[in-house]
Amino acid sequence: QLQMEDAWAHVLSHLDVRNLMRIESVSSNLRLSARREWARRKELDMESDFPGATAEAEHMISLIDRLSTPLLSLRIGAPSSAAMGKPTNLDDFPSSRTVTRSLIESIGRRCSRLRKLAIHRMTLTLNALTAFPLLPCTLEELTITICRMDCYTEEEGRLAQEAMSTLVSSLPRLRRFEISGRGACYDHFVLDERVLERLPSSVTHINLSAGNSLKLADLRFLKQRELDSFTLQRSFISNAGLASLVEKSPHIRYLDISYSRNITDFSPIARLPFLKSLILSGNRDLRDEDLSAICRGCPALIEVDLEHCARLTSDGLVSLGLLHSLQRLCLSGLPAVNLRVIESLTRCIDLARLDVSFCRSINAGCLGTLLSDFPLLRLVVMKGVSIDRSTVEKLRGESILPYLDCECFQATVPFTRPPLPLL
Repeated sequence: QLQMEDAWAHVLSHLDVRNLMRIESVSSNLRLSARREWARRKELDMESDFPGATAEAEHMISLIDRLSTPLLSLRIGAPSSAAMGKPTNLDDFPSSRTVTRSLIESIGRRCSRLRKLAIHRMTLTLNALTAFPLLPCTLEELTITICRMDCYTEEEGRLAQEAMSTLVSSLPRLRRFEISGRGACYDHFVLDERVLERLPSSVTHINLSAGNSLKLADLRFLKQRELDSFTLQRSFISNAGLASLVEKSPHIRYLDISYSRNITDFSPIARLPFLKSLILSGNRDLRDEDLSAICRGCPALIEVDLEHCARLTSDGLVSLGLLHSLQRLCLSGLPAVNLRVIESLTRCIDLARLDVSFCRSINAGCLGTLLSDFPLLRLVVMKGVSIDRSTVEKLRGESILPYLDCECFQATVPFTRPPLPLL
């Protein structure tokens, strides 16, 4: 009898949560075994484990109520646009699926040991936001991405801000804090020092990309905190803020300061020798001398994104060849990328992904260099380049190029200005 129970326990441990629910209806003995297996589960992804469950808050509550306290990770997220067969750009917008106060209360009541909570593409009602302080104090990671907050007035935004401040100040083990989105998706919720100064000293990963809700002009909230990764997109921090970040976190490994319009001096980044990923897209004040200094001072870089850094010339871009560990590089939208730059990258023998979309100087010769001198290259993105369509079709027909994502620039009928009307 014991051997049979052990065998069933082994079988049930390999079932997903949906099949566990089906097993419960077979017999009372299997129901007990399935319930015991439920109690052992540590992670739950609402959408992948129960497709469609995020459409109804009551359905999610009933699922959480079936769980016992050992649950450590919970993800509540609407399906992506790609999964729904829609254009992927719709992923930038939250769905109409809602997180209610009852759901937050259920999480606080049933998941007392929860460590990771991720909410993705959901609508957070004001009542749900004000219930955030009820979440378990054991949280180590809190992630809110591409959501929408129902804060239609400044007073409602203030209530949501106070609730978020109370929550983060009650999480002594918090390591990762992320609120990301675009535009006005968070309505009148304001993410500024009043929330960020309440973050515990244990936080080492911060992602602040809250669109119009991000109101941050300096980094004083970091205090003496040393970070492992930091993302701050479309902010108003200055050169002094960047220098302060480098001084406080010399061992940081991931840095994203995209579209930082007030930063004109990026040279302090060169003092981060352990940096692995650097995202500088949209910084039009990034100059050749700063990029050269970064390439000399950050030899461990494996990912660099310089999309739309318009002031860079080929003299600065050739310094990327100093990054011998580079694996992923984005140069999209840079008119200075030419054969000289491509040849300088041949020293980056580990390069696996290269994006040179809308680099009009890229031609068939550059492509030939890419194919012959980069043995590990797996994906080349060359959208909007000037290679003619016949060359593209020929390359696509060769089995040696399974990784070419190339949409050549289509020349349309020249636009003829109509004559001005006679007065």
